[in-house]
Amino acid sequence: MGETPSFRMLIVAVITSMAGSFHYGYNLVLTNPSQDAFLSFMNQTFAKRFDGGLSDHTLQNIWSFVVAVLFLGALAGSFSIPFIAEGVGRKNGLYISISVGVLAGGMSIASKFIPLFELYIISRVVMGWSVSVSLGLSGIFLSEASPKQNRGAIGMMTGTAIQLGTVVGSVVAMPQIFGTDDLW
Repeated sequence: MGETPSFRMLIVAVITSMAGSFHYGYNLVLTNPSQDAFLSFMNQTFAKRFDGGLSDHTLQNIWSFVVAVLFLGALAGSFSIPFIAEGVGRKNGLYISISVGVLAGGMSIASKFIPLFELYIISRVVMGWSVSVSLGLSGIFLSEASPKQNRGAIGMMTGTAIQLGTVVGSVVAMPQIFGTDDLW
């Protein structure tokens, strides 16, 4: 039977997994439950600026793009992982990625108050880059930082954090909680 990871290693693994993997799972499903609130927001902002709303078909096409654009940012992020990991290191790369994620979250919040749905689209691209880099670097960092006999248990935390993020994102974005026109 293998030895258990140290308390310090567990804390590092939990924090790194929550900052990296949880972040990915949360943003992956955040938009689905609150789709109606986002569509209403996009139509209202478009109507205010251009004296008229969009058709349902056009809204659905734009919405499909908004949901998918996260993965364009993630693609760019996945290509930048090796450069960041070797250039600034795994730990500093995580700090950069998390900072960019906070910036993207701020842009998303600002899009509600400005109101610009284009800013929300840009925030999704930036968030995609952030979650991709966080997810990649957290796995590298944890596998290199953990003792050999604990790598399986520590590595499993990242997968668990992704699933926890999807559950939390799904619940938080429900129309009964924050997925409303006012609270999204």
